[in-house]
Amino acid sequence: MSGCFLLLGCSDSYSGIEKTAEEKLTLIANGTALCVIYLPESASAMEKEAAEELQRYLQRSTQVEVPIQQETSVEPKAPVKIYIGNTRALAGEGIELAELADESYGIRVAGNKVFLFGKDRDLPHKGHWSDYRSPATKWAVNALVEEGVKVRWLWPGELGTFVPRRSEVRVSARSFITKPKLEERFYVARNRLMRFSPKDPAFMLEAGEQRRLAAEARAWMENHQAGRRLAQAYPAHAFGDWWDKYGESDPDLFAQPPTPQIMQPFPAPNRVKLRLSNPKVIDFIEKEYLAAGAPDEWPVGPNDGTGFDASAETREWDRPLRPDPMEIWKGKADLTARYCRFWNLVHERLSRHNPNVCLIATSYSCYRGIPPNNIPATAKLSIMIVNTFHGKAYDVWKAWHDRGAEMVLRPNWWWEAADAPYLPLKAQTDYIRFADKHGMRSFKMDSLVGHWATQGLAYYTTARLIEDPELPLDDVIAEYSAAFGKAAPKIEEYWRYWLEFSDKARYASTGGGDVIWDPNGLYERAQRRYQFPRNPLVGAYHALRYLYDDAVIDKAEALLQSAEKMAMEDQAMPEAVERVRFLKLGMRNLRLVRDVLKVGYEIKEGKQNAKLIARFRTKASELRALRREMTRCHAIWGESVYTNEVRRKIPTTPDVLFEEEQNVEGL
Repeated sequence: MSGCFLLLGCSDSYSGIEKTAEEKLTLIANGTALCVIYLPESASAMEKEAAEELQRYLQRSTQVEVPIQQETSVEPKAPVKIYIGNTRALAGEGIELAELADESYGIRVAGNKVFLFGKDRDLPHKGHWSDYRSPATKWAVNALVEEGVKVRWLWPGELGTFVPRRSEVRVSARSFITKPKLEERFYVARNRLMRFSPKDPAFMLEAGEQRRLAAEARAWMENHQAGRRLAQAYPAHAFGDWWDKYGESDPDLFAQPPTPQIMQPFPAPNRVKLRLSNPKVIDFIEKEYLAAGAPDEWPVGPNDGTGFDASAETREWDRPLRPDPMEIWKGKADLTARYCRFWNLVHERLSRHNPNVCLIATSYSCYRGIPPNNIPATAKLSIMIVNTFHGKAYDVWKAWHDRGAEMVLRPNWWWEAADAPYLPLKAQTDYIRFADKHGMRSFKMDSLVGHWATQGLAYYTTARLIEDPELPLDDVIAEYSAAFGKAAPKIEEYWRYWLEFSDKARYASTGGGDVIWDPNGLYERAQRRYQFPRNPLVGAYHALRYLYDDAVIDKAEALLQSAEKMAMEDQAMPEAVERVRFLKLGMRNLRLVRDVLKVGYEIKEGKQNAKLIARFRTKASELRALRREMTRCHAIWGESVYTNEVRRKIPTTPDVLFEEEQNVEGL
């Protein structure tokens, strides 16, 4: 038996010709391990972790434990020898990990030897979700078990890890080296995720539970190849600390309000904008850039929120000119032209020190427009596109791509639907494929809020498409549903019910880009009728009251009830029942949060009496208790959801509602 050696997408020194490997290596058969896993004598922590995961997946699938041993100078006699990581045997095959590009991983088959290896990057975790490590050796293990066992990672934790039962595990005699297509792939997940606010200590999860949940969340991301090979991850908003550093000494660095009554810092110290036309701003950027060693990349994205410079000098940079300073201050005008000019000036200055410097910028908020043709594309930019997945978003992406920018897809798509199973997957899939074909370099999703029991299919679909943009959407839905065993057809019907409903609902879509309204969609019809806020990030909570009535939820729950009965008959996959019940938790939460919002908004809108307030307190307490239990299995990430609701003043909790209603007697 001879293995082939294929190089895919790497600039390493190895090369080869792809062959179709019809021969198979049998790892486990008839309840017996026909393989042994070998680790280097001085294995790294990531190599040990990869070996243990391979052992665990094989044991979950076959109930057979494959031994892990240390590589020795004596040639082992196992029928199949699986070498993990940087072993001497791997070097004997002419493969030196040090010569591979970062994040490269591969499988090498030579006779009865299988080599699983990768160029790991282990970044210190400093509490931010951009501090991803890149466990490339684990990705080689994943490639093996995805093929030989059909392992899938649906959501974090053991229940969300689909490991089919098998009596035999065989893998192809294939060899390759590859690496993730994108230079960065990560999912921003905020607010320590897994614990409730200290304001409510009765709802806090134990420290051990928090650590377990956080580790499982990171594992899900890593199993979908979250990581980066860039030297540094830069923020989308680059000047969050400038007010604290320079606000007192150099207030002229910052945006001029349209009226004297508005004072800086506005709307908050970390969101103050710059006075772009003031030459001192570029002087200060240059000073900080040089202090950092004049790196090849430098962030220049504006801070988040409103409060854009209304000074006459900066307004002269706008095209078309906007005479109303208040319109500019509130971000109601297209300010793309001023930022294009500003970035050109910054790049011209910094490139004096490093000709290779690339600015990290954003197409977002009121500077999300198509860059004007009359402003030359002199700045070398890596541009983060924060936009919708339809309409003008295509034109904006293509315009920046045609100007030579390095393209980064940085959506806010998962903020839009609150707790609802809103799944516009076809439109999102089309946009990801478009971006892939038009120069996408990196992917950063903000944010992975944590509605796994209602929006988990959207999370999974996006992760799979970032790995392989050509995957058919129907195939992704089918492989997700396969984890439910005999209930798979009913689960697929359940998801298609929500896909069809989402197509009818047609939420107002934003994400830092243009708000797309569909006059025929259920969402806009409800908005016109009930006059709730047009801001989609808040309007989505109002929409829960009107779009998801009992009839809509009842039909979804009926599908899950049928699926549960089918799963209970599946003796080969007992965990399928628990997976169905996981989805049912999502429906319970949807119905309950809808009911809490009905009462909460009535109180917030002025209907205040003791009976209504008591009902709100009871329902809100039920919701918090349910979410606390849902958090334990990742059905929802309670702290992340709760923090978002407090931030947007959504009345699901007394923390929000009664802080604003201090005038109500008895509260």
